[in-house]
Amino acid sequence: MEQPAIEQLRAENQEHGDLALLPHFKEAFQNLTGKLLEGFAWSVDPANLEPFDYLFKVDDDTFARMDVIERELAALPKGDRERLYWGYFDGRAEVRRRGKYAEMSWVVCDRYLPYALGGGYLVSRPLVQYVASNRFSFSRFNAEDASLGLWLAPLNITRKHDTRFDTEWFPRGCYNHYVVLHKQTAADMMNKHNRLTKSGFTVQCPSEYRNGKRVEYEYNWTVLPSNCCPGRGLH
Repeated sequence: MEQPAIEQLRAENQEHGDLALLPHFKEAFQNLTGKLLEGFAWSVDPANLEPFDYLFKVDDDTFARMDVIERELAALPKGDRERLYWGYFDGRAEVRRRGKYAEMSWVVCDRYLPYALGGGYLVSRPLVQYVASNRFSFSRFNAEDASLGLWLAPLNITRKHDTRFDTEWFPRGCYNHYVVLHKQTAADMMNKHNRLTKSGFTVQCPSEYRNGKRVEYEYNWTVLPSNCCPGRGLH
């Protein structure tokens, strides 16, 4: 990153204290997975943050209903809260061999292991700590969300698939019950916030709609991952 940009970020952080600055990280598409690992390590360092219960990873174009998430986390059984991986899961995504997402070093199998899509997912602190502590031993792939699914695959954890997480590469539409909405502009987010505030946190969409024939799917954990998700989300 250019030095003037670094100085601007430091000045902003001095005023607001809401940025995680990773001085040894080089920003690039190929380093997304590295950024995730560095971010996890930064977050569990007591020199940076007070102990937390959950880490919610979102893209900068994601709008999230934190009021709903906080309320539902509080209602979960203790065992689920401690080892939670919550998002919109896919288990039958084929490993890409072309384009910028190509994974030429992936040799695990012909598909990615079940993972929560990267537009937004939540993990509990013990899982963040596990990933941070083992980050130098993990294989790294271009898809940071698929990489996390691989690293957590052997663990006995609670995977919560939630159709209210609209976190795919293309949005399914807008519904008032959605909790996480990916691919939002700054204006979209401000408008949703204003509608929620004025409606008593019941309305976030100007009108509910679906984008084409895109539909959500319920993940079937009782079958092989390649059969997990009927319809592939697009009919």
